[in-house]
Amino acid sequence: MKRRDFIQRLVALSGTSTLLGAGTSLAMMEKAFAASSTQFNDHKSLVCVFLHGGNDCSNMIVPTDNAGYADYQTHRSGIAIGQQSLHALNGTEYGFHPAMGNLAARFNSGQLAVVNSVGALVEPATKTQIQNHQVALPASLFAHNHQQHFWHTLGPIEVTGDATGWGGRMADLFASSQPTVPASLLVADGAPWLNGQSTSPYATGLDGINRLNYQHANNDRRAALQRLLSSGDQSVMGRQLQHSINQTVGTTDQLATAFSQSAQPGFQASNDFERKLRTAAQGILARQQLGAKRQLFMITLGGFDTHGNQLEAQNGLLSLLNGGLEKFQAEMDAQGLADSVTLFTASDFGRTMTVNGNGTDHAWASQCLVMGGAVNGGQFHGTMHDTTPGGSADATKSGTGRFIPNYSVDQYAATLAQWMGLSASECLDVFPHLVNFNEKNLAFI
Repeated sequence: MKRRDFIQRLVALSGTSTLLGAGTSLAMMEKAFAASSTQFNDHKSLVCVFLHGGNDCSNMIVPTDNAGYADYQTHRSGIAIGQQSLHALNGTEYGFHPAMGNLAARFNSGQLAVVNSVGALVEPATKTQIQNHQVALPASLFAHNHQQHFWHTLGPIEVTGDATGWGGRMADLFASSQPTVPASLLVADGAPWLNGQSTSPYATGLDGINRLNYQHANNDRRAALQRLLSSGDQSVMGRQLQHSINQTVGTTDQLATAFSQSAQPGFQASNDFERKLRTAAQGILARQQLGAKRQLFMITLGGFDTHGNQLEAQNGLLSLLNGGLEKFQAEMDAQGLADSVTLFTASDFGRTMTVNGNGTDHAWASQCLVMGGAVNGGQFHGTMHDTTPGGSADATKSGTGRFIPNYSVDQYAATLAQWMGLSASECLDVFPHLVNFNEKNLAFI
């Protein structure tokens, strides 16, 4: 096998990411590390659970008062959730979906909050401004790939694929307070949220760290690889490839050792989503062995594009969400980490209030869940938009119920970032549209 083919195969089979972002030079990385001065004495972890496909919040959180439920039922003919089957949320006139009993209990105990009317915005927008083309809007609203990308990066899809995510830009700022291991881990998923300018995430497997294949082979093969890496191409690209592979190998060893030597999560995973959450929990439990002060984790749960068969499909998905998040939070509670770990949800967009057959179509504003001991839980945060199809918040002329968000992804994300320790000025650097909004912290944490 040729040297070039061998290295390409090694990278492809590694199960890990390299630790340098696309187009990032070593000099740029060193400069960014030197410029970052944020230091922390405590530990905090932020876990993103992305509901891939566009979660229908109107059936996840349903009015329980008679008037509100009647309006909901009118617009949701054929897919309305039964009023008596909802899990009541104390102090509100809303209930969670029948599959979300554990999360309703977390809300009622003060460990979970709902953030209303969040979505992709460049600046505040009204129905009149939108219909008169008087306001800047994100590119390709209602398209999966564009809106997923906007939630991750707060910008349009780049032709070069080099966009950084707001999680990655946070990790850049955390770099000087971290040891050699990365602050961010993609748990068996790929998404640009954790791509930084000077840092890159480490991609784990479903059940933890995937060591490079050659590390399981004999010493002769490992020695041969080391000779190939140390004696080859001296071009800039060649040297960077060698550095990246060596760094990934070292990080893999370090993470695998820390994972094996730290306490193990006390729960058993019964599905792939729970396996991802268990791996994230394992990374958090290894924080002391890793010397990590700030950690970011990215997890996805797919299948939320419910154009058809929504009642059955969403019931199964929300059951997975409910079970997985309950196990994860119970583990954080048991380990005494509830106050230092926050989990939040995000999704492509919400879905139309009106029904299309036995499903719903792509829409805009959504509701998000935030869970943890530091959360101002047991509350709905932010003003909810008008949920009347054709009403003041419906961006469409046809009245399908594509509602305009009251709050931007930038505002939602910046609130989480400030809890993680970013200053107001750092938030303006990380979140490009935050400057356009008066309310820069939504106070849900």
